[in-house]
Amino acid sequence: MKKLFPAFSFIFSLIVLPVQAETSSTEKTAIINELLEITQAENTAKLMGKAVVQNIYAGLKQANPNIPPRTLKIIEEVTIEMVEEDINSPSFREDIQRIYSKHFTTDELKEIVIFYKTPVGQKAISKMPLIIQESTANSQNKLQKIMPKIMLRLAKRFKEEGIEL
Repeated sequence: MKKLFPAFSFIFSLIVLPVQAETSSTEKTAIINELLEITQAENTAKLMGKAVVQNIYAGLKQANPNIPPRTLKIIEEVTIEMVEEDINSPSFREDIQRIYSKHFTTDELKEIVIFYKTPVGQKAISKMPLIIQESTANSQNKLQKIMPKIMLRLAKRFKEEGIEL
């Protein structure tokens, strides 16, 4: 019987440990889903879609200053439609769950949820779309200002390296 005990222990661990890991994984997934709801992740994704619209339109406008005004509306309709399709796909949550799960433990996620339920956490959530919007606009402005310099430096480097485009 003493020789069988280690064997039973091993078999028991093979059965019980995966069940415990699955429970933990299920708990972690539930916490991540709660976090996504609290932080309104879908709204943030939609906001990012609007930033993409502005980037596409700015690029087209730069290439063709006489672009018809209707173009912006079409770009917006198509982009937002595709963003919403992505948001409603199972992979949207699965991807976010995988990313959060990779970077945070279950206990850390619980603490993040607790924070976002506080008044300051709620303020952070409500202000985040504005912060993202302003940061994106700021980055675009800076990039537009330095783009000519980037192009000049690239041209110089390419010439030094013997690269012709």
